[in-house]
Order: sequence, then structure tokens, then C-alpha cells
Amino acid sequence: MKITGLDLHGVRTPRRYGTVCAADGGGADVTVEESYHYVLELHTDTGLTGLGEISDVEMVPNYTPDDVPPREVLEETLRWWLTGRDPRRRESLYLERPFRGLVAAAVDMAIHDLLGQAWGVPVYDLLGGLTNPSPLICWVVFIRDDLALLREEIAEQLAAGFRAFKLKVGVDAELDDARLAVVREIVGPQAEIKIDASGAWSVDEAIATIGRLSRHNLAGVETPVPRGHVEELAAVRRAVTVPILEHANDFELALAMIRADAVDVINTYVGGMGGLYPLQKMLALCEAAQVGVLLGSTLELGIGTAAQLHAAVSTSTLCMSSDLIGPAMYTADVIAEPFVYADSSLRLPTAPGLGVRLDRQRLEELRWDPA
Repeated sequence: MKITGLDLHGVRTPRRYGTVCAADGGGADVTVEESYHYVLELHTDTGLTGLGEISDVEMVPNYTPDDVPPREVLEETLRWWLTGRDPRRRESLYLERPFRGLVAAAVDMAIHDLLGQAWGVPVYDLLGGLTNPSPLICWVVFIRDDLALLREEIAEQLAAGFRAFKLKVGVDAELDDARLAVVREIVGPQAEIKIDASGAWSVDEAIATIGRLSRHNLAGVETPVPRGHVEELAAVRRAVTVPILEHANDFELALAMIRADAVDVINTYVGGMGGLYPLQKMLALCEAAQVGVLLGSTLELGIGTAAQLHAAVSTSTLCMSSDLIGPAMYTADVIAEPFVYADSSLRLPTAPGLGVRLDRQRLEELRWDPA
């Protein structure tokens, strides 16, 4: 099997409401009303086409291999890298990748989709096999200062079956305390609640605020101090009793946090790691280090969520709820059968490959042509 060509489709999807997180180092970040994505189709000489997704694109003028470059550069480089290559040679493609992160992940998704179709098996059978059929997924609650809207949102998602929740915090401790009180009141004492400060606090602020908010029976606190500040993260972990969660989408940072005893649970995901293939390496590292894992998210559409779900069901390393709510945060999707959430999880596609198909009409309706 050889890759013969590719198509790249720009997609713009409105979010169900404007979302706000804390900014790294404190304060509120900008409100996000919509997201931009690329859908990748990889074509082969066998007639099979694999699907991938570059999720929630942020265009960067002076880009690095971790960034998404301008479209013309992206398409030209992908064609140079992939045309004529055998998608079965995953290690070679991984070692020779010109991109990391989201772009590499889209290619890796499409390659796994191709291989699953070629061999007649779902992607999870290319990974560890069906191990965790119904991975727990949390509803992610962005920062809103209207407690009435928060009550409505949580009640709606509880009725929809969610029993795990993640609150974005870090802008206002008083508001965060009030929001957590509302959520805990509605969901009851048994539901999992974790919080994500998005790196908003200093060490002293993190210790004081976590101490204050711990009365709400928190399952974990994610990114209490700016990302990459390993010694500061370790200082927070030593001073609090709530488990500390942190992102790691490269092995160097993961190893640094493990060696510093700075983290209880590592948040990693397909897009950040650059695909399912390198994600498996990260999961093996965490398992060997006896560190917990959850799958994070950059609010993927259906294709990216399918890849994440295949990763989730094929590993035994997940120790708490994962953040796979992208399809529920958008008003539309590009797949023919959009995901439906039930009992805090997702129905697993079992057709060969990723198990999802493009809706060509919806793809055209959501079309985005970047300048």
C-alpha cells in the first residue's frame, strides 16, 4: 500500500457558547466563540482513504514544528513527506515527521484509519485491543460568572448521564468557591469533580486556594502553576492533599515531572502527542513510572474524538475521567453519524478503521478558506 495523494479541508465550527479559561499566570483569557480545523484525507493506491483531523487550529506566523503553518506550506510539506510512502511503516514515518503535535496527529489518525480498513479491524485492535469498553468522560465547565446559567448547565448534563465534571477555575477564588458549591450541591457527594486552574496561580496562591476549595471533595487539581515549572509544581504537590494533575505531551517534560515527584496524574492526548502511535509510548512510560493517566482534549470534532476514543478503550492506564467532550461543545460536526453521549461515556465505533465517515454536505456547509 502506498499513499498517492491528499486533500485538506478547512472547517469552521461555532461553539455552543463563548468559552473562557484562566490565562497562564493569572487573569482571564479571551472568550472563544468558534474553532477552526482541518480535515485530512489520505488517498492510497488500493482505493482506500484514511481520515485525520487537525483540531482547533491556531495559526502562528513564525511557526515551529509544534505549530500549524499557513495552509500552502502545510499542504506542500505533507505531500513532500507522505507521497509514495507505505503507511504500514509507522516507526519510520514517526521518526521522519516534519511536524509534531496536531499536524502529526492528523496524519497518524489517517494512517491508523487506513490500516484498520485494510486489515478489516477497528483501530483499537491495532493498539491494545478492547480493554476498557466504556471509559469515563467528564463534562468540562468553562468559566461563567452567572450561577443561574451554571445551575442550568450542570442539571442538564447530569440529566444527560454525566457523573464526572471538570471546572475551569483560576480567575476569581470567591467565584470558584461559589461555582464549586453549586456543582457539588447538584451532582451529589459521589460524582467526580476536578478543577483546572490553567496555570493561573503562584505557588503560594495555589496552596492557599487548593486548601480553600478542597472542602468540595476534589478528585484533582490540574495545572495549578504555569506549565513547565516543574519545581513549583512539586512544591505545590508536597503542600496539599488533593492529587495534582498536569499536561505532558512530550517525554522530556513527563520524565522531569516524574523524577521531581511533581504529579499524581499526567494529562496527555492524541493531538498533543502527535498521534496514537507516540501516545502509546507515553502511556507505557506512565505505566512503568506508576503515574496515573487521563486523556485531555483540545475540543476535537468527530474524527479526532474517534481517535481519542480508540486510544481510551485500548488501555488499562486511565485512572480518572477524560475530557473527550469536543463534539458536545460544537453546534455541528463533519461526520455522518455524530457522537452521542450516554452514561458519561461514548458509543464506540466498531467498523474497520476509525469507524467514522465524512458528511460531504456538512463539510461544505462548514467550509473555511484560510487566507
